[in-house]
Amino acid sequence: MTNIFKTYLLIATLLICSVSCTDEELSKEEITKQKLTESPWGDPVVLVDGVDESATYLDFSIDFSDGTYTSENGEPIWASSGTWEFKDNTGSVMILDGDLEVTVNAVDAESLELALQWEQTTFELEGRTRSIFGRHLFFMRKMR
Repeated sequence: MTNIFKTYLLIATLLICSVSCTDEELSKEEITKQKLTESPWGDPVVLVDGVDESATYLDFSIDFSDGTYTSENGEPIWASSGTWEFKDNTGSVMILDGDLEVTVNAVDAESLELALQWEQTTFELEGRTRSIFGRHLFFMRKMR
């Protein structure tokens, strides 16, 4: 009888461990990071202080990796490459290149919404605006 009891106890322990050990819950930070780094993001709709400025960011895309990113057609706000990290363990605010706070308003399997306050206005020759001062909202979709 003792061997049967030990066998049942061993089976029960293995079952409990297999359920609890493999069903670890990810933190909000880990979930956000996983979604951000799954694929590049692009095709943005961009609002600056509520005004559609998507034409300023035509062909913008960004690809997040583990602590770094690359982007196209996003300068000067988004360097062609740089670093990022979460401000805290909530995964809701990123620090870009050591100083720019970017809020992750929403991220899911297909879309990403980022918000930031840009404090500069830069102009190219002939007065064309490359970046616009104000509160930016970037609505992007997954590229792959």
